[in-house]
Amino acid sequence: LEKRGPFGLKGEYAFYFKKPAKYFFSSLFEQQNIRRTRQTVECAVNSLNQDFNYFEVVKKSQLHDYYPIVYEYNKPNLLSPEFCVGLIPFHMHQWFETLLDHESKIFTITYNQEGATTHNNNIKALLQACDDRDVNVAILPEIVMNPTSKDEIIALLKNSNFKNLKLCFSGSMWHNNTNESFLISGQGTQLLSHKKKVPYIMYNKQYQQKYTEFITKTNEVIFLDIEGVGRIVYLICADINDQDLNTIYSVMHADFVFVSAFTSSMEMMLKTAEYNATARGVTTVLCNSCAAQELNKASIEIGYVVCPQAQDSQITAQIFPFNHCEPHLKCTSCIRKISISNDGCCKII
Repeated sequence: LEKRGPFGLKGEYAFYFKKPAKYFFSSLFEQQNIRRTRQTVECAVNSLNQDFNYFEVVKKSQLHDYYPIVYEYNKPNLLSPEFCVGLIPFHMHQWFETLLDHESKIFTITYNQEGATTHNNNIKALLQACDDRDVNVAILPEIVMNPTSKDEIIALLKNSNFKNLKLCFSGSMWHNNTNESFLISGQGTQLLSHKKKVPYIMYNKQYQQKYTEFITKTNEVIFLDIEGVGRIVYLICADINDQDLNTIYSVMHADFVFVSAFTSSMEMMLKTAEYNATARGVTTVLCNSCAAQELNKASIEIGYVVCPQAQDSQITAQIFPFNHCEPHLKCTSCIRKISISNDGCCKII
Protein backbone atom coordinates (compact mmCIF):
# COMPACT_ATOMS: atom_id res chain seq x y z
CA LEU A 1 0.00 0.00 0.00
CA GLU A 2 1.16 3.51 -0.80
CA LYS A 3 -0.25 6.63 0.82
CA ARG A 4 -1.71 9.09 -1.71
CA GLY A 5 -2.64 11.93 0.61
CA PRO A 6 -3.30 14.18 2.34
CA PHE A 7 -0.23 16.37 1.99
CA GLY A 8 0.28 20.01 2.98
CA LEU A 9 -2.26 20.21 5.79
CA LYS A 10 -1.05 23.44 7.40
CA GLY A 11 -2.87 25.85 5.12
CA GLU A 12 -6.38 26.22 3.73
CA TYR A 13 -6.00 23.32 1.30
CA ALA A 14 -5.19 19.61 1.40
CA PHE A 15 -3.42 17.89 -1.50
CA TYR A 16 -4.10 14.37 -2.75
CA PHE A 17 -2.73 12.44 -5.68
CA LYS A 18 -5.47 12.22 -8.27
CA LYS A 19 -7.59 9.08 -8.37
CA PRO A 20 -6.82 6.49 -11.07
CA ALA A 21 -7.37 7.92 -14.55
CA LYS A 22 -8.95 4.63 -15.57
CA TYR A 23 -11.74 3.60 -13.25
CA PHE A 24 -14.37 0.96 -13.81
CA PHE A 25 -16.96 3.00 -15.74
CA SER A 26 -14.55 5.57 -17.22
CA SER A 27 -14.88 4.37 -20.84
CA LEU A 28 -18.67 4.28 -20.59
CA PHE A 29 -18.85 7.82 -19.20
CA GLU A 30 -16.36 9.11 -21.77
CA GLN A 31 -18.42 7.65 -24.61
CA GLN A 32 -21.47 9.45 -23.24
CA ASN A 33 -19.59 12.76 -22.71
CA ILE A 34 -20.25 12.69 -18.99
CA ARG A 35 -17.80 14.58 -16.78
CA ARG A 36 -18.50 13.37 -13.27
CA THR A 37 -16.40 15.95 -11.45
CA ARG A 38 -18.83 18.66 -12.57
CA GLN A 39 -21.95 16.78 -11.51
CA THR A 40 -22.39 18.34 -8.06
CA VAL A 41 -21.57 21.57 -6.28
CA GLU A 42 -19.63 19.65 -3.64
CA CYS A 43 -17.12 18.73 -6.35
CA ALA A 44 -16.64 22.30 -7.55
CA VAL A 45 -13.19 22.39 -9.09
CA ASN A 46 -10.64 24.46 -7.27
CA SER A 47 -8.86 27.19 -9.19
CA LEU A 48 -5.59 25.77 -7.88
CA ASN A 49 -6.16 22.38 -9.54
CA GLN A 50 -4.91 23.57 -12.93
CA ASP A 51 -1.52 24.30 -11.36
CA PHE A 52 -1.03 20.78 -10.01
CA ASN A 53 -1.24 18.17 -12.75
CA TYR A 54 -0.86 15.18 -10.47
CA PHE A 55 -2.76 16.44 -7.44
CA GLU A 56 -6.33 17.11 -6.46
CA VAL A 57 -6.63 20.25 -4.34
CA VAL A 58 -9.36 20.11 -1.71
CA LYS A 59 -10.54 22.97 0.45
CA LYS A 60 -10.53 21.94 4.08
CA SER A 61 -13.83 23.74 4.55
CA GLN A 62 -15.39 21.09 2.30
CA LEU A 63 -14.33 18.26 4.61
CA HIS A 64 -16.66 19.04 7.55
CA ASP A 65 -14.06 18.17 10.20
CA TYR A 66 -13.48 14.76 8.61
CA TYR A 67 -9.96 13.65 7.70
CA PRO A 68 -9.88 11.73 4.40
CA ILE A 69 -6.87 9.48 3.84
CA VAL A 70 -6.15 7.84 0.48
CA TYR A 71 -4.07 4.72 -0.15
CA GLU A 72 -3.25 3.00 -3.40
CA TYR A 73 -3.30 -0.78 -3.81
CA ASN A 74 -0.83 -1.45 -6.60
CA LYS A 75 -2.79 -4.20 -8.34
CA PRO A 76 -3.83 -2.76 -11.73
CA ASN A 77 -6.84 -4.47 -13.29
CA LEU A 78 -7.44 -6.50 -10.14
CA LEU A 79 -11.03 -6.94 -11.31
CA SER A 80 -11.97 -7.94 -14.84
CA PRO A 81 -14.28 -5.78 -17.03
CA GLU A 82 -17.11 -7.98 -15.76
CA PHE A 83 -16.83 -9.12 -12.16
CA CYS A 84 -19.09 -10.88 -9.68
CA VAL A 85 -20.14 -9.49 -6.29
CA GLY A 86 -21.41 -11.88 -3.61
CA LEU A 87 -23.64 -10.55 -0.83
CA ILE A 88 -23.65 -12.77 2.26
CA PRO A 89 -26.65 -12.06 4.56
CA PHE A 90 -25.18 -14.67 6.92
CA HIS A 91 -28.00 -15.77 9.23
CA MET A 92 -31.70 -15.53 10.14
CA HIS A 93 -31.02 -15.62 13.88
CA GLN A 94 -29.11 -12.97 15.81
CA TRP A 95 -25.67 -14.09 17.05
CA PHE A 96 -25.03 -11.24 19.50
CA GLU A 97 -26.81 -9.44 22.32
CA THR A 98 -27.53 -5.75 22.89
CA LEU A 99 -26.87 -4.55 26.44
CA LEU A 100 -29.11 -1.65 27.42
CA ASP A 101 -28.14 1.11 29.82
CA HIS A 102 -31.51 2.49 30.95
CA GLU A 103 -30.03 5.50 32.71
CA SER A 104 -27.95 6.91 29.85
CA LYS A 105 -30.18 5.44 27.08
CA ILE A 106 -27.28 3.79 25.28
CA PHE A 107 -26.61 0.24 24.15
CA THR A 108 -23.48 -1.82 23.57
CA ILE A 109 -22.87 -5.17 21.86
CA THR A 110 -21.65 -8.46 23.31
CA TYR A 111 -21.02 -11.73 21.45
CA ASN A 112 -21.80 -15.32 22.38
CA GLN A 113 -18.29 -16.56 23.07
CA GLU A 114 -19.38 -20.19 23.49
CA GLY A 115 -20.45 -20.28 19.86
CA ALA A 116 -17.46 -18.33 18.50
CA THR A 117 -15.76 -21.30 16.86
CA THR A 118 -18.89 -22.43 15.01
CA HIS A 119 -19.61 -18.83 14.06
CA ASN A 120 -16.15 -18.30 12.58
CA ASN A 121 -16.29 -21.63 10.76
CA ASN A 122 -19.54 -20.52 9.12
CA ILE A 123 -17.90 -17.29 7.93
CA LYS A 124 -14.93 -19.17 6.52
CA ALA A 125 -17.14 -21.74 4.80
CA LEU A 126 -19.07 -18.95 3.10
CA LEU A 127 -15.88 -17.28 1.88
CA GLN A 128 -14.65 -20.63 0.56
CA ALA A 129 -18.01 -21.02 -1.20
CA CYS A 130 -17.58 -17.55 -2.73
CA ASP A 131 -14.33 -18.61 -4.34
CA ASP A 132 -15.85 -21.89 -5.48
CA ARG A 133 -18.79 -20.01 -7.07
CA ASP A 134 -16.64 -17.52 -8.99
CA VAL A 135 -17.30 -14.56 -6.69
CA ASN A 136 -14.65 -11.85 -7.04
CA VAL A 137 -15.86 -9.42 -4.35
CA ALA A 138 -17.56 -10.65 -1.16
CA ILE A 139 -19.31 -8.51 1.43
CA LEU A 140 -20.72 -9.50 4.83
CA PRO A 141 -23.13 -7.56 7.10
CA GLU A 142 -22.50 -5.30 10.06
CA ILE A 143 -21.47 -6.84 13.42
CA VAL A 144 -20.86 -10.22 11.77
CA MET A 145 -17.37 -10.57 13.25
CA ASN A 146 -16.64 -11.49 16.84
CA PRO A 147 -13.26 -10.51 18.38
CA THR A 148 -11.47 -13.51 16.82
CA SER A 149 -13.12 -13.51 13.38
CA LYS A 150 -10.78 -11.07 11.65
CA ASP A 151 -7.63 -13.07 12.39
CA GLU A 152 -9.30 -16.27 11.20
CA ILE A 153 -10.50 -14.63 7.97
CA ILE A 154 -6.99 -13.31 7.26
CA ALA A 155 -5.45 -16.73 7.98
CA LEU A 156 -7.96 -18.40 5.66
CA LEU A 157 -7.22 -16.01 2.81
CA LYS A 158 -3.47 -16.26 3.27
CA ASN A 159 -3.42 -20.03 3.30
CA SER A 160 -6.13 -21.02 0.82
CA ASN A 161 -4.71 -19.77 -2.49
CA PHE A 162 -8.12 -18.63 -3.69
CA LYS A 163 -8.36 -18.22 -7.45
CA ASN A 164 -11.47 -16.05 -7.80
CA LEU A 165 -12.01 -14.04 -4.61
CA LYS A 166 -10.02 -10.79 -4.89
CA LEU A 167 -11.59 -8.53 -2.24
CA CYS A 168 -13.38 -9.31 1.01
CA PHE A 169 -15.44 -6.63 2.76
CA SER A 170 -15.44 -8.38 6.10
CA GLY A 171 -18.47 -6.85 7.77
CA SER A 172 -17.87 -5.16 11.10
CA MET A 173 -16.74 -6.08 14.60
CA TRP A 174 -17.94 -4.40 17.79
CA HIS A 175 -15.04 -3.98 20.22
CA ASN A 176 -13.86 -1.38 22.73
CA ASN A 177 -16.87 0.84 21.98
CA THR A 178 -15.92 0.82 18.31
CA ASN A 179 -17.84 -0.62 15.37
CA GLU A 180 -15.10 -1.36 12.82
CA SER A 181 -15.04 -3.01 9.40
CA PHE A 182 -12.14 -4.14 7.20
CA LEU A 183 -11.34 -4.58 3.54
CA ILE A 184 -9.03 -7.55 3.06
CA SER A 185 -7.38 -8.72 -0.15
CA GLY A 186 -7.85 -12.22 -1.52
CA GLN A 187 -4.32 -12.96 -0.28
CA GLY A 188 -5.12 -11.89 3.29
CA THR A 189 -3.68 -8.35 3.35
CA GLN A 190 -5.67 -5.73 5.23
CA LEU A 191 -6.19 -2.86 2.79
CA LEU A 192 -8.29 -0.46 4.85
CA SER A 193 -10.48 -0.21 7.92
CA HIS A 194 -13.48 1.94 8.71
CA LYS A 195 -14.83 2.95 12.10
CA LYS A 196 -18.54 3.70 12.14
CA LYS A 197 -19.34 7.41 12.36
CA VAL A 198 -23.11 7.51 12.82
CA PRO A 199 -24.48 5.54 15.79
CA TYR A 200 -27.60 3.47 15.33
CA ILE A 201 -30.68 4.58 17.29
CA MET A 202 -32.73 1.58 18.36
CA TYR A 203 -36.31 1.64 19.64
CA ASN A 204 -37.00 -1.00 22.28
CA LYS A 205 -40.66 -2.02 22.35
CA GLN A 206 -40.46 -3.59 25.79
CA TYR A 207 -39.23 -0.42 27.50
CA GLN A 208 -40.76 1.98 24.94
CA GLN A 209 -37.47 3.88 24.80
CA LYS A 210 -34.88 4.83 22.23
CA TYR A 211 -31.31 3.74 22.84
CA THR A 212 -28.24 5.06 21.00
CA GLU A 213 -25.33 2.87 19.99
CA PHE A 214 -22.39 3.81 22.21
CA ILE A 215 -19.46 4.16 19.85
CA THR A 216 -16.36 6.31 19.97
CA LYS A 217 -16.39 8.49 16.87
CA THR A 218 -13.22 9.13 14.86
CA ASN A 219 -12.81 11.61 12.01
CA GLU A 220 -10.71 9.46 9.63
CA VAL A 221 -12.35 8.33 6.38
CA ILE A 222 -10.12 5.99 4.40
CA PHE A 223 -10.26 5.55 0.62
CA LEU A 224 -8.52 2.94 -1.51
CA ASP A 225 -7.42 3.52 -5.12
CA ILE A 226 -7.05 0.59 -7.51
CA GLU A 227 -6.14 1.25 -11.14
CA GLY A 228 -8.92 0.03 -13.40
CA VAL A 229 -11.40 -0.13 -10.50
CA GLY A 230 -11.31 3.40 -9.13
CA ARG A 231 -11.65 4.86 -5.64
CA ILE A 232 -13.37 2.74 -2.99
CA VAL A 233 -14.84 3.72 0.38
CA TYR A 234 -16.30 1.32 2.95
CA LEU A 235 -19.11 2.49 5.27
CA ILE A 236 -21.19 0.94 8.04
CA CYS A 237 -24.98 1.11 8.07
CA ALA A 238 -26.31 4.63 8.92
CA ASP A 239 -23.04 6.21 7.72
CA ILE A 240 -24.44 6.18 4.19
CA ASN A 241 -27.23 8.59 5.16
CA ASP A 242 -24.94 11.16 6.77
CA GLN A 243 -24.89 14.29 4.62
CA ASP A 244 -21.36 15.31 5.60
CA LEU A 245 -19.99 11.86 4.71
CA ASN A 246 -21.85 11.99 1.40
CA THR A 247 -20.13 15.28 0.72
CA ILE A 248 -16.74 13.76 1.60
CA TYR A 249 -16.91 10.92 -0.87
CA SER A 250 -18.29 13.28 -3.48
CA VAL A 251 -15.40 15.70 -2.97
CA MET A 252 -12.97 12.78 -3.02
CA HIS A 253 -14.55 11.36 -6.24
CA ALA A 254 -15.39 7.89 -4.93
CA ASP A 255 -16.47 5.33 -7.54
CA PHE A 256 -17.64 2.49 -5.30
CA VAL A 257 -19.34 2.70 -1.90
CA PHE A 258 -19.61 -0.59 -0.02
CA VAL A 259 -21.89 -0.70 3.02
CA SER A 260 -22.24 -3.38 5.68
CA ALA A 261 -25.53 -2.99 7.54
CA PHE A 262 -27.69 -4.54 10.23
CA THR A 263 -31.01 -2.75 9.99
CA SER A 264 -34.74 -3.39 9.78
CA SER A 265 -35.24 -0.71 7.12
CA MET A 266 -33.11 0.28 4.15
CA GLU A 267 -35.52 2.77 2.55
CA MET A 268 -33.44 5.90 3.22
CA MET A 269 -30.23 4.08 2.32
CA LEU A 270 -31.69 3.09 -1.03
CA LYS A 271 -32.73 6.68 -1.76
CA THR A 272 -29.22 7.88 -0.95
CA ALA A 273 -27.66 5.23 -3.18
CA GLU A 274 -30.02 6.10 -6.04
CA TYR A 275 -29.13 9.79 -5.75
CA ASN A 276 -25.41 9.00 -5.65
CA ALA A 277 -25.72 6.93 -8.82
CA THR A 278 -27.60 9.57 -10.81
CA ALA A 279 -25.83 12.69 -9.50
CA ARG A 280 -22.32 11.34 -8.97
CA GLY A 281 -21.98 8.14 -11.00
CA VAL A 282 -21.30 6.13 -7.84
CA THR A 283 -21.97 2.40 -7.50
CA THR A 284 -23.29 1.31 -4.09
CA VAL A 285 -23.23 -2.25 -2.76
CA LEU A 286 -25.10 -2.79 0.52
CA CYS A 287 -25.26 -6.06 2.43
CA ASN A 288 -27.81 -6.43 5.24
CA SER A 289 -28.59 -9.47 7.41
CA CYS A 290 -31.77 -11.54 7.57
CA ALA A 291 -31.36 -11.49 11.38
CA ALA A 292 -32.07 -7.74 11.37
CA GLN A 293 -35.52 -8.28 9.89
CA GLU A 294 -38.85 -9.50 11.20
CA LEU A 295 -39.08 -12.87 9.51
CA ASN A 296 -42.88 -12.73 9.24
CA LYS A 297 -42.73 -9.77 6.89
CA ALA A 298 -43.90 -10.30 3.32
CA SER A 299 -40.59 -9.01 1.94
CA ILE A 300 -37.31 -9.17 3.83
CA GLU A 301 -34.62 -6.92 2.38
CA ILE A 302 -31.11 -8.28 2.68
CA GLY A 303 -29.29 -5.88 0.38
CA TYR A 304 -29.08 -4.17 -2.95
CA VAL A 305 -26.69 -3.00 -5.64
CA VAL A 306 -27.26 0.37 -7.31
CA CYS A 307 -25.21 1.05 -10.45
CA PRO A 308 -25.06 4.11 -12.71
CA GLN A 309 -26.33 3.64 -16.26
CA ALA A 310 -25.10 6.15 -18.85
CA GLN A 311 -27.17 6.80 -21.95
CA ASP A 312 -27.84 9.88 -24.10
CA SER A 313 -25.27 11.82 -22.03
CA GLN A 314 -27.34 11.28 -18.87
CA ILE A 315 -26.86 9.07 -15.83
CA THR A 316 -29.71 7.02 -14.44
CA ALA A 317 -29.73 4.44 -11.64
CA GLN A 318 -30.07 0.69 -12.03
CA ILE A 319 -31.42 -0.83 -8.81
CA PHE A 320 -31.00 -4.52 -8.02
CA PRO A 321 -32.71 -5.54 -4.75
CA PHE A 322 -32.10 -8.79 -2.92
CA ASN A 323 -34.74 -10.36 -0.68
CA HIS A 324 -34.71 -13.15 1.88
CA CYS A 325 -34.42 -16.68 0.52
CA GLU A 326 -36.97 -19.45 0.93
CA PRO A 327 -37.01 -20.85 4.51
CA HIS A 328 -35.73 -24.27 3.46
CA LEU A 329 -32.43 -22.87 2.20
CA LYS A 330 -29.46 -23.02 4.56
CA CYS A 331 -27.97 -19.77 5.85
CA THR A 332 -24.54 -21.37 5.87
CA SER A 333 -24.56 -21.58 2.07
CA CYS A 334 -26.54 -18.42 1.15
CA ILE A 335 -24.66 -16.12 -1.24
CA ARG A 336 -26.52 -13.69 -3.48
CA LYS A 337 -24.62 -12.86 -6.66
CA ILE A 338 -24.65 -10.03 -9.17
CA SER A 339 -22.49 -9.45 -12.23
CA ILE A 340 -21.28 -5.87 -12.80
CA SER A 341 -19.90 -4.98 -16.23
CA ASN A 342 -18.01 -1.84 -17.24
CA ASP A 343 -20.35 -1.35 -20.20
CA GLY A 344 -23.12 -0.66 -17.68
CA CYS A 345 -24.83 -4.05 -18.03
CA CYS A 346 -25.48 -5.56 -14.61
CA LYS A 347 -27.51 -8.66 -13.82
CA ILE A 348 -28.39 -10.88 -10.88
CA ILE A 349 -26.96 -14.36 -11.40
